[in-house]
Amino acid sequence: MTPEQIQQIIDFKTREQEAELWGTKVTFAPYLCKEQLGDGMQLAFLGTIDQRPKWWLIRIDSKINDTDDFPVEDMIDTIAEECGEYDPDDINEDDLEYPTIKWDGGHYGNVVNFKTMTYEDFVKYNQRKWDEWIK
Repeated sequence: MTPEQIQQIIDFKTREQEAELWGTKVTFAPYLCKEQLGDGMQLAFLGTIDQRPKWWLIRIDSKINDTDDFPVEDMIDTIAEECGEYDPDDINEDDLEYPTIKWDGGHYGNVVNFKTMTYEDFVKYNQRKWDEWIK
């Protein structure tokens, strides 16, 4: 992929969007970490159990796949350094604001590997939402 195509995908994934959990809809723009892990040629997500349905995005090394050890601790540390980390001594849990992170477990995975997926395949896989966004 070209740098322009990568940036367009990042813009698409960080756009303001609506997510839903247990019938409650939330509008937010996923936070993209400024720091990259490794070569940064793969976009990954991390979501916490307590802050669903919101998630964070971080660029990680392209050699990591779902069967390898995902750099979860490094991802959490990077998000915490950039966004802050929940501390019950400083913040009431009800006052916790995204993108500050509270990690008590959650989910993570890859979004797109810029070295192995083609731009055309990404657009095709996300066609309906892509078409709405690109207008």
